[in-house]
Amino acid sequence: MVLDRIYDYSVPRNYYNLENEKSFASNGLTKYYESKVKRINQSYRNYEKLIRRYSNLRPGLKIKEEAILSAYNGQKVKMVKIIVNEKTEEIKKEILSENKVYEIVLKEFAKYPRIASRTDRVKLALAVIAYSEVSKGIRPSFTGIAKKFGISIVNLRKAYSIMKKYKDLYRNLNHIIRESVKVHEKVCYQRNNKQAALGSAL
Repeated sequence: MVLDRIYDYSVPRNYYNLENEKSFASNGLTKYYESKVKRINQSYRNYEKLIRRYSNLRPGLKIKEEAILSAYNGQKVKMVKIIVNEKTEEIKKEILSENKVYEIVLKEFAKYPRIASRTDRVKLALAVIAYSEVSKGIRPSFTGIAKKFGISIVNLRKAYSIMKKYKDLYRNLNHIIRESVKVHEKVCYQRNNKQAALGSAL
């Protein structure tokens, strides 16, 4: 009886199956990356088109970052949503920092297509007018508001007329603004009482 090692040089039974699986996985991965590269190329072409189209904007105007991202992803964006005036952005920040209720009013406008489609400046102007009407009982001068926001007085009047036609919108604005005024007055009252208490303590 002879004991010795036996070497089997035949191909394992599952070798070809493993090779096929590897090949399939490799092909799948290749197709995935090819598809990804195509999408990136398409997105970049959309981005280039947008940049070429609006490369010579007037000073003070710029393309919104979210608009560029939307175009990059192949989405269609309206011109009114692409261009933004830097001055408008400054005014918007100033108005929103004055009173948080304006932000709520703008969100309310978004529910009404004929108002939502207006430019940011027009919507801000309408918010200021509505706030003045409800909180003070006074409608500010259209001329003054149009000048402040750099918009056409005719455009402002049309937008205001549309806003007034939405009865439920105006009713909602009344409620929103009145509640905001109540909160503001309560805060002021508490602040004054606190200051008075501190003053008497001193």
